[in-house]
Amino acid sequence: AQSPYTSNEEVGGFTKGCFVFFASITTVAIIVLACMSASQIILLSKKHLPFLQFSLRLYILIFCLIFMLVELDWPPQIMRNLPTNNWLMRGWMYSFLGLVGMEEAFAVLVSDSSTSNILGSDLISIFVQISSWGMVAIGVLYFALGLLCMRSLKEKV
Repeated sequence: AQSPYTSNEEVGGFTKGCFVFFASITTVAIIVLACMSASQIILLSKKHLPFLQFSLRLYILIFCLIFMLVELDWPPQIMRNLPTNNWLMRGWMYSFLGLVGMEEAFAVLVSDSSTSNILGSDLISIFVQISSWGMVAIGVLYFALGLLCMRSLKEKV
């Protein structure tokens, strides 16, 4: 039974608004993950990387690609069984990747401070920092939505 205080249009508008809200979050998350992936590819293309830096950047790239599949919910049978299905956990993971990216941006500046390619390093560092801040912001948003149990609302929409 419908509440006497709402009309069909209000309920439909609420559903449409929720759909747009959650679709926007997914779209922004995919864009941020694509930027983070691009920043890792740029950093991986540098010559003579130590093994540890190369491995860390490769891991972050792989995680970003996996998280893009998670955001797209593809394939759904596998994605529903991952820890990222819990938005609290997804928020923690995204924030962690963002924090690691911030550290990488600093490392780019420090490692290239002795070379003549400082301008290029500054631009790369800024791009990595912006991508990393985006990851942290999306992570905090997912964590907050998880605390508010909004996953169930998304599934109803």
